[in-house]
Amino acid sequence: QAMLKVLLPGVKVAGADAADALAVAIADAHLG
Repeated sequence: QAMLKVLLPGVKVAGADAADALAVAIADAHLG
């Protein structure tokens, strides 16, 4: 969740599982 707060300030993520899923998606998109 800390990484998401840095990358997406002001975005509310509902729960740790959702935050983890979003972080994985961002990392996957970044790596291509």
